[in-house]
Amino acid sequence: RVKFLGFEINKIGMEVENSRLDEINNFPRPTNVRKLRGFLGMLNYYRKFVPRYSEISLPLVGLLHKGVKFKWDEGKEEAFKKLRVADGPKQISAKLLLPYEGPYVINRRFGDSYELRVRDSEKIRGKFHVDMLFRYDDDSEEGVE
Repeated sequence: RVKFLGFEINKIGMEVENSRLDEINNFPRPTNVRKLRGFLGMLNYYRKFVPRYSEISLPLVGLLHKGVKFKWDEGKEEAFKKLRVADGPKQISAKLLLPYEGPYVINRRFGDSYELRVRDSEKIRGKFHVDMLFRYDDDSEEGVE
């Protein structure tokens, strides 16, 4: 298990660090636009772990528009509580997984472009950003951990 930029990464996938979940859950209710921007900015970093993030945060984002008076009402409070993960970290710690079991082969196509595929299988469709390789030999067809 590796902690990196607010995430815990293991061989299965990645999830949000518990300390970051505590920060989100203990964040006080924003009383002005500046504090609301801080809250939404922190959550935006983890938005891929929050189902329907843009839909839930819409009432709060509306307060950020120019000329809108900062008025906190029931709808904003409900959105704030949902985004604070009031029901616990399970909502925000969904794991991101690759679609197939490894080992994987990464082929350099051209420049900084790579193709990811499972060994002896067709390539996986989609765009993958390679953040970290534990073992990689540019000239071989070895699996990547």
